[in-house]
Amino acid sequence: MRYIIKIFFLLTLILFSAESLNAQAVTWNRAYGGSQQEYGKYGIQTFDGGYIILAEMDSLFRRTFLLKLDQYGYKEWEKFIDSSGGGFRCIQQTNDSGYIIAGWTGKARLIRTNKTGIQIWSKEYSINNEFSFFNKIKILSDGNFIMCGNNSSPRRAYFVKTDSSGNLIWQNSFSNSSISANAFDIVESNDKHFYTTGVTIINNHPKTLIGKISQHGNIIWLKSHGSEEKGDTENGQIIFTDSDNLISVGGTLQDFYDYKGHFSKYDSSGIFISQNLYETMDEFHSMSKNSAGYSLIGSSSTSRKINFVKINTSGLEINNLILNSSTASLDYGNCINMTADRGFILTGDTGFEKNKDILVIKTDSLGNAPIKIFNSNFQVPTSIKLYQNYPNPFNSKTILKFDLHKSAKVQLKIFNILGKEIYTLIDEFLVSGTYSTKFESSILGSGVYYYKIFTDKYSDTKMMIQIK
Repeated sequence: MRYIIKIFFLLTLILFSAESLNAQAVTWNRAYGGSQQEYGKYGIQTFDGGYIILAEMDSLFRRTFLLKLDQYGYKEWEKFIDSSGGGFRCIQQTNDSGYIIAGWTGKARLIRTNKTGIQIWSKEYSINNEFSFFNKIKILSDGNFIMCGNNSSPRRAYFVKTDSSGNLIWQNSFSNSSISANAFDIVESNDKHFYTTGVTIINNHPKTLIGKISQHGNIIWLKSHGSEEKGDTENGQIIFTDSDNLISVGGTLQDFYDYKGHFSKYDSSGIFISQNLYETMDEFHSMSKNSAGYSLIGSSSTSRKINFVKINTSGLEINNLILNSSTASLDYGNCINMTADRGFILTGDTGFEKNKDILVIKTDSLGNAPIKIFNSNFQVPTSIKLYQNYPNPFNSKTILKFDLHKSAKVQLKIFNILGKEIYTLIDEFLVSGTYSTKFESSILGSGVYYYKIFTDKYSDTKMMIQIK
């Protein structure tokens, strides 16, 4: 009887540990870089649970590359996609697990890659062959792409819709200013039209641009918002719409020398409803939406760090904190997006003026993340090492990770408790680096299993427990 009680207690403890691991949001805080200046521009969670980071490297000229991370922030691969000196600002994942990237190289440009970052096609867009650029790209409900940005001579907000192969469906440019207008973001509305926001110059004052565009690319209405007082400027950088057709815009407001982040609401006709200001945020950078409200990031000049502000749907603060990477570095957040565990992925840069690295922070739902930075510079491991799987115990899925200090033929195999080989995860020649792979064991029952790595001169084994 006592033996049965011990068994029951052990199983209960293991089950509780597994449930806790699965329920708890994974958080981490990492920098990636080398001897050059590197900047993180945009980051999203990928279908496999990892992350793709759009980044730039400044040396003699600007180069754009993709950095693929696993769910714990360990690098899986990196690929350069442009070395022309252009700039790319947004990335989305396509239905085939590849990527579509938007930016410019003299003209607005799209680059389509497969899931490993290899280019499939690249296309340019412009009106009258003028200089143009894209700030944002969205994948629409019909699978097509919509982009927004700017087209010069004159400087007007620029919009392009293409099919999934990059073929032009329509393009147009609009402005309610004789000086300049720029579209920073665009979103598909409930009636399959589009809302957009950006900045426009009215009476020499930068104002928030907000507009509605038909599904065929024609302007429905275009408005500006902001005070006409001297020294006052305002812009809109991120836009969302909800089920009630209310429009939410995040941006920066300047009253003379006082900068603040703002969250503004409009009705479906662009009529201003309300505006909330956030004193701790000197400059707004990005915003993400969930069912409970919004999460904003911006700069805090007093701490030289990233300010994270979580608000409800009315713009009232729920949580306000400063994200620290290290005590002295200057941190900048370009982008925030929600993750599957209701946390957030933040992408930006950290360091000093001539020593910048890519910064990626994975937070929980309240914006909490580890303070210490784990510097993941692109360095070759010094030895071969097999890590403990995570989570462990696990329920059908777990991550196996290992370091390889030099190129070798590698095998990674799974064995049952009797030592019988049941699965081969890896059997190939690999170059030096850090690797992680997902083990999905839906066909296996609960129990103890072993995973083992083999090279010509090394082997190691670790135990893992599956609970269903």
